Amino acid sequence: MTAAARLALDDCRQCLRMLRVEPEGPSWRVIWVATIALLRAVGHVLAKADAPKDVALQRIVDAKWEAMKASKPAPAIFWEFIESERNDLLKTYETAARTSVAVGGGKLGRPNSYDYRIGSGIFAGRDQREVVEEAIAFWDEYLLDIENTYRTANP
Repeated sequence: MTAAARLALDDCRQCLRMLRVEPEGPSWRVIWVATIALLRAVGHVLAKADAPKDVALQRIVDAKWEAMKASKPAPAIFWEFIESERNDLLKTYETAARTSVAVGGGKLGRPNSYDYRIGSGIFAGRDQREVVEEAIAFWDEYLLDIENTYRTANP
């Protein structure tokens, strides 16, 4: 019943795997934009692709969305990360996420070390990959709640 949204969520997981291999420069930026766009797409795909296929599912999805809008600014992972970061990226191509690299090498042959921190907002200072993981968990729980509510109402 939430197959399309779950497919988008699986792609979010793939983006997270790609972020964990420590991309840099333009590669990081493209993966980051894709990650954020996909994180927001989960909700849109749920509402625009999955829900219209079933009137009962549509009612549940609409009610859940209205409840989340009414609870704003909670959950912060949605409003202050998924929604906010998506808006910043897609409307102004700005991001709260930052990357930096400490170049290793020299006689000790140390590898480069990378830092992927959120630079501003309520998630400032946190590793962006951990925040993405939290966002994925949020959507997984959100979809599971909808699926369980549907099953209970439609045995």
